[in-house]
Amino acid sequence: MLSPDFGVIFAEKHMRRQVYEEHAYRMNGKEECIRASKMQSGISGRSRYVMVPTAIPNNCCKLAQKSECDNETSSDSVDEASFVNDIFQNEIYMTEIPKTFKETEISPDKEKWDEAMFEEIKLMQNRKVWDLVEPKSNMKVLGCRWVYNIKHDEKNNVKKYKSRVVAQGFKQRAGVDFTDVFAPLVNFDIIKFLFVLLVCILGWNHGQIDVKGAYLYGNLDIPIYMQQPKGFAVKGCEHYVCRLHKSIYGLHQSGRQWNIELSEILLGLGFHQNELCNGLYTKSNCILLVYVDDIVVFSKSQSDLEDSILNIKIKLEITELGPVRYLLGVNFERIGDSMYLHQNTYINKLKTRFKNLPRRRITLPLKVGCILPDRVKENEITETELMRQIPYKTLIGCLSFIANRSRPDIAFAVNTMSQFCNGYTYHHWTIVVYTLNYVFNTMYYKINLSNTHNTSLTMYSDSSWGCKLNDRHSTSGYIMLFGNIPITWKSQKQKCIALSSMEAEFIALTEIVKCIIWYSKILKELNLIDFRMPELYCDSQSAIHFSKNNIENSKTKHIDIKY
Repeated sequence: MLSPDFGVIFAEKHMRRQVYEEHAYRMNGKEECIRASKMQSGISGRSRYVMVPTAIPNNCCKLAQKSECDNETSSDSVDEASFVNDIFQNEIYMTEIPKTFKETEISPDKEKWDEAMFEEIKLMQNRKVWDLVEPKSNMKVLGCRWVYNIKHDEKNNVKKYKSRVVAQGFKQRAGVDFTDVFAPLVNFDIIKFLFVLLVCILGWNHGQIDVKGAYLYGNLDIPIYMQQPKGFAVKGCEHYVCRLHKSIYGLHQSGRQWNIELSEILLGLGFHQNELCNGLYTKSNCILLVYVDDIVVFSKSQSDLEDSILNIKIKLEITELGPVRYLLGVNFERIGDSMYLHQNTYINKLKTRFKNLPRRRITLPLKVGCILPDRVKENEITETELMRQIPYKTLIGCLSFIANRSRPDIAFAVNTMSQFCNGYTYHHWTIVVYTLNYVFNTMYYKINLSNTHNTSLTMYSDSSWGCKLNDRHSTSGYIMLFGNIPITWKSQKQKCIALSSMEAEFIALTEIVKCIIWYSKILKELNLIDFRMPELYCDSQSAIHFSKNNIENSKTKHIDIKY
């Protein structure tokens, strides 16, 4: 039975009938369906968060008319070679974005790409990114290339065509052309955490700004030379090279140099850099979160918010994007008085990218009783070579991005399938497509960030001991709630072999305790709410007793330094 103290409840509204069913998923892969009344009685009054889908259009996706079981049988019987052929004949992941300067010359959007390139060159001239110098024999000259992209808004509409000059930093020499390269970033989990705390609980205002050509603000302390961008060589000086003064995109140290420049600006404006999270800056009534060139501003009042943005605008060239609506591939949507988090925009892009994959109505992230072999058999080696043409790793990366940011229900499935990236067969591919269909069919699921009435941290941990029959590694799963809102979660294969179920549970507990300590320190340092002692739930009595008592015997004496 699924422990009532662990789980994630989803309310699923069926397309053709106004009936709700609730599914509780365990992070280590064990799942069972429980009626709402039974779940509520089993929880003993403890609240849980609910992800509720909005009304789903009947034509939102093409659903097969067969039953789920029929679909599974038919998909497994498809010939692998013809399947690979069909994928590439249909070009399921083709793109309209040019990859080289020559491709822009024959692109139907040539004028837009030309305009974007002229804008980039003009920006570099205004920032005095380089000077032209005559090349010498002892100079190490880097190449460069144009990189193109199309930016979209939260509704997936085209916002702008972007062209960028990128240096070939892979030719740089460590210790000669660069030294330190580290630059801090905020984790997306801390963005969710502070969004719930500041916006949904304390009612603060929020805004988003984007720094234009952020890396071009960083200063270089080592002379670096680069070829002139293709198509924009100065007439009469075609053989000259660029002596870089600013940290152009593509260099190893560019991120660090930009971060140093930004930190100096923010510290000069009176902000304090948090020691636990270097991408977090605080000031009396204002808090900033920095992710490269994306900055989220929180403030108690609208006037303080506008003043903070104005002060930054004086120092940097920025684009004001208004309240946070689409950040780092995640939608923040306000419906009435509630704020919801989802990834509809990103999932819609996947539906377009993989538009020719078979669509089926799937209600679980992984097939019930699904067993994937830990090793590729000898008679499957040829099949594995054939399947290397299939974008298995690409799809796993896309699903991992969704699982880590907004969908804990697919965490176990994605973790399981990601273990076969170096040796997958057609059977593995069908399972990945199965999970993708589940994501498509449940793309309207949203996390209600406003669905909380308390500010306590609650953690749930579990493990599956020795579940990997090949190497006997266990699987850990945990989730942390702030009030009723999921903040961080993970399902992963343990790196060491546990000698008992207690040890496997203890290893899983260690991972979530590290999160507890970090988030607790953040709460204490911000000092915005009364701090409450976190609660940690585990369904292993032996692990609980071992954590409370210093028991030393042959089964536990090796668990010392790390755990």
